[in-house]
Amino acid sequence: EGTAGRTGNGVGKSLVGSGIVLGFLTTRPGSRAIVAAPTTGQLAGVLWAEMQAARTRAEKLGLPLGGRLNGLTLDYGDGWTLEGFGQGSVEARSGRHAGELLAVIDEASGVKPSVLEAIDSLNPSRYLYLGNPLRPDGKFFEVCERPGPHVNVIRISSLESPDITLPRSSRGMADAG
Repeated sequence: EGTAGRTGNGVGKSLVGSGIVLGFLTTRPGSRAIVAAPTTGQLAGVLWAEMQAARTRAEKLGLPLGGRLNGLTLDYGDGWTLEGFGQGSVEARSGRHAGELLAVIDEASGVKPSVLEAIDSLNPSRYLYLGNPLRPDGKFFEVCERPGPHVNVIRISSLESPDITLPRSSRGMADAG
């Protein structure tokens, strides 16, 4: 099963993706989640940063999400983990199987085919592809343009940003500027 979020710029796809990852992982003991982006820097600076901010907000509300953060890994113990998926080979990323495995691919049109192949080799139970339709080829394009029977494609235009009428968004979302 999968979902493809085909979106414009500045609509909050990484924020939503981080919430989905944390919700999946914290409500399914023993599950695994992996997240990927075109570069490790982008993964750490955008999607992972959104997850860390969400964890901080939850803790301030008295709802700690638990686990131990170590780099691009969030570990709850006994294989119950969230891992940032770098740009390594299929072989370097093998063995991360789980009955419930969520794969979230942010800015999916820019993720290398070898990384997507490594993710596919893990046979995730659920996928979430997020990105702007920047390239007329590749896995993200195929998923969005020719989804299978178990894929939901959600299209969100930048014009649907809640800040689209503002001259400048204070949140970094798409705006009229």
